[in-house]
Amino acid sequence: MKSGSVIQQSRWLRVLISLVGVGFLTTSACSSRPLSVEKIPQGIRVTEVFRFIRTDDHRQLYSGPRGEILSVHMVSGLSPGEFGVESKRKRAMLEWFLKPSSDPYFGTKERGPTCDVTQLPPWQELESAANYKIVAGLFATEKFVYGSCSDKNDVFKSQLLWLYCAKERTFYDIRLFYPRSEPWRDSPIADCN
Repeated sequence: MKSGSVIQQSRWLRVLISLVGVGFLTTSACSSRPLSVEKIPQGIRVTEVFRFIRTDDHRQLYSGPRGEILSVHMVSGLSPGEFGVESKRKRAMLEWFLKPSSDPYFGTKERGPTCDVTQLPPWQELESAANYKIVAGLFATEKFVYGSCSDKNDVFKSQLLWLYCAKERTFYDIRLFYPRSEPWRDSPIADCN
């Protein structure tokens, strides 16, 4: 008799813990506060108002008023030369990812381009005395993954901004995801202070 009540108590305890966990996640997601000075990295300014969501894998995530998601990753202490090497490496990886490739197995059938680059806006490289920006427009899936350019899989357009602020010697990897139905955004979402 006692073991049955212990099992039932254990079930109720698991249900209670689950409800508390769901309640915590719901209230923390719903009580997002406006993007504030202490949440956004101090070296940059963002052109729109976003609400802080959470920090995830060294990225700060924010939500926008029209369903946008903003992701900010910061690396401090980079010299301009180190930024140049890092940005060239990242760009080469993305360009390689978007190119057509062959099947690596016997028979080497050709698979089409993972993304038709004519559908994407051209890369922009903007340089000033204080900073350096590389801006790219890409398509992304619902899991914020770049590369397929398929109407079926891609639900977002994305502005990828690599921003180097020389004064702070800081590199920002900023990604804005917004509905695919919206036009491409040409103006960079952020700049150095």
